[in-house]
Amino acid sequence: MNGIILGMRREEIHRKLDDIVQFAEIEKFLDTPVKRYSSGMYVRLAFSVAAHVDPDVLLVDEVLAVGDAKFQQRCIGKLNEVGEQGRTVMFVSHNMSLIKQLCSHTLYMKAGRLIMHDRTAGVLDRYLHDGAEGSSIWSAGSEDRQLRCLHVVNRSAEREHTNGFNDALSAVIEFCPAAGDDHFALAVRLTNEVGQDLFTSIDTDSVRRSTTKGSLHRASCDLPVSLLRPGKYYVTAILHRKEQQRLQMQEEASVLLEISDVDCPIQPGRIGLVSPLLKWKVEQINEVASDAQSMVPGSRPAG
Repeated sequence: MNGIILGMRREEIHRKLDDIVQFAEIEKFLDTPVKRYSSGMYVRLAFSVAAHVDPDVLLVDEVLAVGDAKFQQRCIGKLNEVGEQGRTVMFVSHNMSLIKQLCSHTLYMKAGRLIMHDRTAGVLDRYLHDGAEGSSIWSAGSEDRQLRCLHVVNRSAEREHTNGFNDALSAVIEFCPAAGDDHFALAVRLTNEVGQDLFTSIDTDSVRRSTTKGSLHRASCDLPVSLLRPGKYYVTAILHRKEQQRLQMQEEASVLLEISDVDCPIQPGRIGLVSPLLKWKVEQINEVASDAQSMVPGSRPAG
């Protein structure tokens, strides 16, 4: 029925049925009523049907938020395949890395309005800078929002207006939840200047909180800045709504975080997204070898 609604003919559906089922990985549940499917199975099946319609325009809205890594890679491959066939894929997402990987052109939408339409690199740069450029403090300015304030605090307090490589930094969030403890989650995401998501941390990973619906609260999260090479980053606070063991983004706010090269012993140009200072230990474990044979493990000096 879903295929017919999308414009497929009955013969076409029967011809592609095996491919649709295999792509969605629901072979074991083919005789199970669809009303018994989980939300993830619904989305997997829906994407599979839509992907086999051979549409001129394929609209995909956050479908890659569900499923395991293998399924997500299969979806990415299918989207690339559709695009290579000369058809249009409109991919809606907050995942900057995937947008950069999949899309040649991007539309930046905000509050139902088109802010920018251009090549992906330029639009992502505008999106990441919008509302965060030059500011380490964000305030909602309204009591209608659940997220009220976000700022980065330098707990080292050794210098003003500069965050050094080894400074102790925390993201501080003030929020007023509209739901009880079991129905929301608070997250912090760190993104680099080119839109790559470095990590996301959720408050319930490490604490058992007790919050009161409708009351103002303050949360803080320590940032592992000693992992980061000097440069610009974006700290984003996200308030999620929990629905059937899944998280759906309700509100988010971002601030700019700049890490200077103050006290940074790592030279520029090193490969990698992060530059951790790992502990190394070097020690001599035997006497200096007299010849090449003595360097072979388990060998004994001739005598």
